[in-house]
Amino acid sequence: MNLAHDNTKEVAPGCSNCGCPMPQDAAFCPHCGHARPLAQESAELPKSKKARRSLREKMERIAGGSLSECTNDLVAFEVMTASGLARDERGRWSRTLMFGDTAYDQERREQRDDIYDKMCQFHSVFPAGSAYQINLLNMPETRDAQAAAAQLLPTDGADADMARHYNGLIKRKQAEGRTEIRRINLVTFSIQAEDEQAAENLLATMRENAAAHLGRMQVRAESLDGDARMRIFHDLLRGPESPYTFSYASLGARERARASVAPDFAAYPDVDATLRRTILTPNFYVKTLHIADFGSELSDAAIRRIRALPVPMNISLTFFPQPKGEIIRKVQQNINAVQGEIVTLQSKMSRQGMDPTILPPAMEDKEADGKELRSFLIEDDQQVSWFQGLITIYAKTPADMRRYTSMILDEAQVFSLSVAQVPLYQEELWKSSQPVADTFVPDKMRSLTTAESAIMMPWTSESVFHDPRNSYFFVQHATTLAPLFISPDELGSPHTMVFGMTGYGKGMLLNTIIGHLVASWPRTETDDGDDWARCPDPAAPQVFVFDQHAEYTPLANALSAPIYKFSPNGRWRLNPFDLNCREGELTMAEVSRNADFFKALAQDVLDGALTKRHEAVVDRCLRIVFQPHLGKTTRPVLSDFAEALRQQPETEAVDIALAFESFIDGLANSFNGQTNVRDAPHLTIYDCSELGKSLEVMAMLSMLQHVRNACFRNNAAGKPTYLIMEEVQILLENEPAARMLNDFYAQMRKWGLHMVCVTQHPITMLEHPIGKKMYENTGMHVFLPMQNLNAEYVAEYFKLSPTQKDMIDVRGDNKGRGLVSAAGMKIPFNAWIDPKWDKELYETFNTDPNARKRVLEAVAATAPEEEGAEAREGR
Repeated sequence: MNLAHDNTKEVAPGCSNCGCPMPQDAAFCPHCGHARPLAQESAELPKSKKARRSLREKMERIAGGSLSECTNDLVAFEVMTASGLARDERGRWSRTLMFGDTAYDQERREQRDDIYDKMCQFHSVFPAGSAYQINLLNMPETRDAQAAAAQLLPTDGADADMARHYNGLIKRKQAEGRTEIRRINLVTFSIQAEDEQAAENLLATMRENAAAHLGRMQVRAESLDGDARMRIFHDLLRGPESPYTFSYASLGARERARASVAPDFAAYPDVDATLRRTILTPNFYVKTLHIADFGSELSDAAIRRIRALPVPMNISLTFFPQPKGEIIRKVQQNINAVQGEIVTLQSKMSRQGMDPTILPPAMEDKEADGKELRSFLIEDDQQVSWFQGLITIYAKTPADMRRYTSMILDEAQVFSLSVAQVPLYQEELWKSSQPVADTFVPDKMRSLTTAESAIMMPWTSESVFHDPRNSYFFVQHATTLAPLFISPDELGSPHTMVFGMTGYGKGMLLNTIIGHLVASWPRTETDDGDDWARCPDPAAPQVFVFDQHAEYTPLANALSAPIYKFSPNGRWRLNPFDLNCREGELTMAEVSRNADFFKALAQDVLDGALTKRHEAVVDRCLRIVFQPHLGKTTRPVLSDFAEALRQQPETEAVDIALAFESFIDGLANSFNGQTNVRDAPHLTIYDCSELGKSLEVMAMLSMLQHVRNACFRNNAAGKPTYLIMEEVQILLENEPAARMLNDFYAQMRKWGLHMVCVTQHPITMLEHPIGKKMYENTGMHVFLPMQNLNAEYVAEYFKLSPTQKDMIDVRGDNKGRGLVSAAGMKIPFNAWIDPKWDKELYETFNTDPNARKRVLEAVAATAPEEEGAEAREGR
C-alpha cells in the first residue's frame, strides 16, 4: 500500500518488487507499496484462534511501529463525533441515515413507476457542492449462533413444553432459511465546511429532506449516531465476527475513534503482490470492483439483482451533484463544437465537389444527442451528477473470492453493466466505498442525470430484523425461507387487520401468533392463592381474545388460560357499566366521554337508529345511574339503567326499557350484574360462540369496555395489552358502536393497546367510512387466501401486483400462505405448520377439528408414531 514511512530507520534488504531499500520495521515498500512477504501466507486464513493470534503477532513484529499507521490509512474518516457527524481527510463532513425496505420488486407497474418518480425527487434534494452515497450492505452474518439463539424461546416456566415445540419449528426454519446475509441500507451525505457547526447547519436540511422523501415511499429512515456509524465501519473494516468494544465513554483524550475500527493488519497476498487486486485482513480478503459503464440502457433490476446474490458485499453508489447552469453551458459548448466541426467538414466537402448535406451518421447523432440532452436538462428539470459505483466483496478464502467475483461479473453482464477489476487502486477504492460520501479516486467517475440515477433501485427482497420477543411470529418468509418475526411496535401504528376466508389458515396463524407471544415471556412465579403462574418481568403482555367460534380452546388449555363462555343463563357476567377513569376516580366527564358506548347499547337493543329524543333520554339516565357511584369503586348495572328509564315520562324511555328486558331477566342476561370474571395475567379467552346473533354487539361492546379498563391498569404498570377481536365488522352495522370502535382504535394505542381486528369480509370493512379510518390507523395488514371477489378488491385497494394477488386467492394452493403489508413492505409468508414434524403444534392450532382429524390420520398412515417421534427428536 502506498504509505509513507520514516526512511531514517534501519534499512533492511531491498523490496522484492522494485529493489528499493525498506525500513527495518516497515510492512510495505514506501515506493511501490509492495507488502513485505509474510512468513505465513497460506491459501486460506487460519481458522483457530491460536493460529490467528500467532499470525497477528508475527505481523506486528514485521510491521513494527508502522502497523497502526498503515491500517489507519484504510479508514475513510478522520473524526467521528458521538452525535454521528464525521469528517474525512479532505475536510468533508457527513451524516448517515439507515433506511428500510420496500416491496418494489413485486409491485405493479404503476406502483414501480410511482416509486421511480419519487426516487427522482429524492435524487434532486441534494444541492450542488454536496455529495451523497447509497450503500447497500450484504453483511456476512457471522453471529449466526447468537442470532439463532435470540429467536428461540426460553424453555422454563409454566409454558416450557409449548416453548420447546416452538423452538423445534424455529430451528427447522432457520435451517431452511438463507440467513447468512444481513442486508442494511444506508444513505450518507456530505458537504465541505469550515467547522463542525457550519457543517451541522448545512447537513440538517439534507437529512430532513432525505428522510421526508424516503417517507413518501413508505420507507422508514433513522439517523445514525456516532456509535451506530462506528459499528458499521467496524463491520466493514474488521468484520462482524470481531468483537466490537468501542465506546465514547472510554475514549481517551488523545485517542482517535478511527483507530478502534482499523484492521489489526492489512497486506497484499504474496501471490497478488504485483497487481495488488486483493487486500488481506485478519478476518477476510477484500476486493473492490468498479462499475465503469452501463451499456446501452440501465435497467432498474441491475443493482437489485446483483445485491440479491448471496455474496457478502458493499455496493456503493456515490453522487456529486453539479451546478445545473454550468452543465447546460458545457452541453451547449459541446453542441457548438460539433456544429463547428460540421461546418468545417461541409466546407471541405464542397471544395472537393462532394455533396455537403451528406454527413457521417456519427456526427449527426452527436449533434442530435447534444440537443436532446440540453432539452432534457431544461424541460424535464434534470440534475447532472458525477457518479462513482463500487462493489466491495468480502471472502474468507481466495477460492470464495474467485467464486464471488465471478458471480457478480456474470450477473452484471446480463444487464450490460461493465464491472471491472481495478489493480493498484484497492486501498483508495476500499476507502471510497465506505459511507462517508466522498471518493479517493476522483478520476474514476462518469456523469448521470437524475433519471439515470433513480433507475438504480436499491431494494431487493424485503428483510425484517425485529426483536422476536415483541413480534408476531409468521413462521416463515416465503422467499428467504427464514423465520419471520414482525413487531407491531416497529410500525407506524401497533394495530393489525387480518383478512381471510375461513378454512385457509386464519385460525392457525392467529393461534401461532398468540401462543408465541405468551410463551416469549416465561411464567416462572406463582403468587400465594393465585391460580396462574406469572412472568416476573413487568413488561410481560396481557392478551385478550374475543372468540366468536370457540377456536382457541386447545390453545387456552395448552397455556393454562381461563375460558369464560358466555351463554344463556350462564354463570359468567361482564358489566357494561363497569366504567373506570383513566385519570383515577370516576367522574361525570368520563361518563360523558363514553356516551357513544351507551348509545350503541340502546341502538342495539332497539334494533334501529336512535332519534335525538332517544339520545337525550339515554344521556339523562346515565347521569342518574352513575351519580351515586362517582369517586367510588361501586358501579351501576344494566337493571339499574333500565329502572331509571322506566321512571322517565317520555315514551322513548319506555321503549328502550322494554327492549332491555330480555337482557335483564331473560336468557340473554350475561351482561346484567357485576363483573365476575377474573383475567389471567397472560391470556384470557372470552368465548361468545353460544350467544347468538342478537347478543353479538352487546357482547363485543361490553368486552371492549372491560379491555379498556385493563389497558389503563396495565399502562400504569408498564405492561402492554393485546386484543384479538374476531368478526369486527359486526360493530360497523351499529352507528354509535362504529364511532365507539373508531375512538377505541385510535385512542387506546396511547395506553399500550395492540389490537388485531379479524374479518372474513374485507369489502364490508374497507368500504365503510369508519372502516377506512381504521385502515388509515393500522400499521400492519395481513392477507390470507380469500374468495376471488374479495381478492380482486383487496388487490386493487392495496395496489397488489398479479404475483401478490395470486398469493391470496383461494383458487391457488395457498392454504396457510399469505402476505403482510407493513411499513411499505409487502412480505410473503408461509404459516402452514406441517403435522409430520410439528404434530403437537398442529393439534393445538388447527381450528377445524374435522380437517385436523383427517390430516393426523393421514400422517399416521404414512409414518408410524414411533418413526415420527424419532424424526422430531432428530430435528
